Amino acid sequence: MDEQVLNYLVTYISDVLGIKAEQKNSIVIFSKTESKIIFGDKNFNVNRLTYRSYDFYIQDIPNTDYRIYIPNKYHKYHKNHSNKSIKCFIKHTCHAANRVQEVILQHPNIDKNELLDLIKRLSIPAVLEEFYSESTPRIARSVTQHESINYGKIIREILGWKNHTIEGKEIHTGIIIGDNLLRIEETLKSSTIKGSYEIINLQSNPDLTSFKEVKPLLEIADGLNTFLICEPHENSNLIVSGLLITEKGLMTNLIGNTTKGFNAPVFSLREKGLRIGRGNELIMEYINNTPRIRNYNELSNIFREYLLLNIDNANKLTALILEISHLGKGASIVFNFKNKYIDDVEKTQWIKPRKVQFIGEKVFVDIFPNLTKTDGAVLLNSNMEIVGFGSILKPTKAKAKIPGGSRHKSMASFSHNKDILGIVISEDGPITVIQNNSVVFSL
Repeated sequence: MDEQVLNYLVTYISDVLGIKAEQKNSIVIFSKTESKIIFGDKNFNVNRLTYRSYDFYIQDIPNTDYRIYIPNKYHKYHKNHSNKSIKCFIKHTCHAANRVQEVILQHPNIDKNELLDLIKRLSIPAVLEEFYSESTPRIARSVTQHESINYGKIIREILGWKNHTIEGKEIHTGIIIGDNLLRIEETLKSSTIKGSYEIINLQSNPDLTSFKEVKPLLEIADGLNTFLICEPHENSNLIVSGLLITEKGLMTNLIGNTTKGFNAPVFSLREKGLRIGRGNELIMEYINNTPRIRNYNELSNIFREYLLLNIDNANKLTALILEISHLGKGASIVFNFKNKYIDDVEKTQWIKPRKVQFIGEKVFVDIFPNLTKTDGAVLLNSNMEIVGFGSILKPTKAKAKIPGGSRHKSMASFSHNKDILGIVISEDGPITVIQNNSVVFSL
């Protein structure tokens, strides 16, 4: 296989799964016939995988003798954890790389840089096609199997809306796809979605690809609780036939691998990018136009372990952190703040302890995200009460032992020899968990 194709394959997988540049060498491509490593750490021991296979995602590259090994970053807490969306992505990305290779062999003088981008264009629609066509008990369908939907075209269209504004404001919107309004309603009735909902029938049916036609509707659909209902139409286009208004929102399940809810294709354009889901399950995100598949399961488990939250509240706090990461402002949050740490902060806006609410879905409209918008850290005590915001964390004598910008380093230094859990959310989306001057987890 062409060296450029292999290099792009590894780089693309690294970007989507959040494997840092300095860790890219941990991805290994092994030639089975030659019994040697052709990409990655030459000291990698393939034979050890017979009893440590849970540490890696393993995939054969079609029509080659190559096998790719991708480290499972989450095996520390879940050695047997299988993230379905990651496995699906790796499989279809390897298939896409093989198709690109075939084109290069047939047309050796073709512009390879343009061709290599096809790996992205081919893999993501195939991943979504598999998820949406999957037959799982208790999951209701909104689209019949015979319908052909161009998910790549839909993604490009929605991401294109980021280049527009409505009355000077960024566009935040969402769509849900079904054969028709009746099918959507039947799907919702037979699903386990929480809360009430309402469907509004539109007499006109604008083409989703015509920005001029859908502009008035984009102002209404916020992509959190209100969605445009779209139906497949000719030429792989979608027409808008109605509005879906939900009480509890969609894509609130971040852990994935659910057999509940429904498998309607759902897309939500937010501040930081695009979220793509199957009914109530988040599958992937586009951050700065790059697809990302992030496993939130471990973050939820960290909250359960360190903050002693039950699984439901840990999942809701994880969803809240995701909301904050999509604000694109960057944030610092200190959990388990104690009075004895007061001398180590300054310029804090102290408030009467305010409990973070986990009742129902109120977590999404809690004051918490708004307090993270200001400069400085938000402080919460051991009772999950907000006690202050806008707090400047003073540097201690301990030098920060982690890489990163000022937020990361100040949190690392502040956390030294303290019983706190720090969360740093970068402006471009990544989430870092810090404890006692070290990174516990990054997402």
